[in-house]
Amino acid sequence: MLTLGSALTELKGIGKSRALSFEKLGIRTVRDLLYHFPRAYQNRGDVACISEVSHGDTVSLILTVATVPKNAMIKRGMTLTKFRAFDDTDSIELVFYNQPYLRDYFVVGEQYRFYGKIIRGKRNVVTLSSPTYEKYSETAELKDLVAVYPMTEGLTGKLMRDSVSEALKIAASELSDPMPDSIRRKRRLATLSYAFKNVHEPADMDALRAAGRRLSYDEMFYYALCACAFSKKQRAPRLFSMKDTSIEKFLEYIPFTLTDAQARCIDEIRADLSNPDMTAPPMSRIVVGDVGSGKTVCAAAALYICARNNMQAAMMAPTEILATQHFKDLFPIFSALGIRIELLTGSTKKSEKDRIKRALSDGSCDVVIGTH
Repeated sequence: MLTLGSALTELKGIGKSRALSFEKLGIRTVRDLLYHFPRAYQNRGDVACISEVSHGDTVSLILTVATVPKNAMIKRGMTLTKFRAFDDTDSIELVFYNQPYLRDYFVVGEQYRFYGKIIRGKRNVVTLSSPTYEKYSETAELKDLVAVYPMTEGLTGKLMRDSVSEALKIAASELSDPMPDSIRRKRRLATLSYAFKNVHEPADMDALRAAGRRLSYDEMFYYALCACAFSKKQRAPRLFSMKDTSIEKFLEYIPFTLTDAQARCIDEIRADLSNPDMTAPPMSRIVVGDVGSGKTVCAAAALYICARNNMQAAMMAPTEILATQHFKDLFPIFSALGIRIELLTGSTKKSEKDRIKRALSDGSCDVVIGTH
């Protein structure tokens, strides 16, 4: 019996090769499929008429096949399948590349729903190039909103949608909702099974919005729980209190005047670092601001305070490019202040790494800037 923890290879149509393609997207189990959310939706239910469309429009059309599809080899390794179709307002040319089997799929006189991009070429010839297609009838139950997923080589949109559909069938009997009913009712949230069903196969826009709201709420709810649990954990004890937090000399060497927000942020950092209460937790602070708002100068002030108090400090950046930029900006300032600063990244030569590590060990390096 399949469960949410079952491997993808247990699903129909997924062998070892396709499973490896799914794994590139972080999808290994049925449950992972449920959490692989669409990146967009095609509104195939919003059907247009040929006479209404313009060049570049992505539209849904219900058309009747007018001519027998024909294949042509346009160059080595590329096949073109072409035919005409019409609605009550006009006719259009449909073109497919490297799908010669479609010649036998489309039947003259039959109706299909197409979704694709309109091209108006020379002499105002209207073409629909490589659209998606579905057999249409008055009784056909075609979905109006169709999910579009993040993809990788070896996968198709149809395979992804079919696989997710299988996962939803398993979830219908296996999935339990951890959200307490009292909270769900108070916040007017959909059930988890409804949310998964309608984020992947939305019945309509209202259902999609309700599904997105529930899943977004879950994300923030669990984040808040984790933050709350973390705050209750016993933190490491405060090991020191800075005595000298003056930054006047530092301010003389930076090439601009602090804004009120920057000054206020640095004052709060100084207060944290000089807190005499040794039972208080160590400073843990997030500085939030747009690019260019001065977050780096706040961090540099903290490094300077550490150096003034004969302590060592490290600034870590997520990339070598950013670490190098920080080093270039701070080296002339800290050198002028008598603070010894080094750059340590993954590409630093081994001999240099060994030298910097010795300097850190013997205390001849005050500040090191590097990557995580």
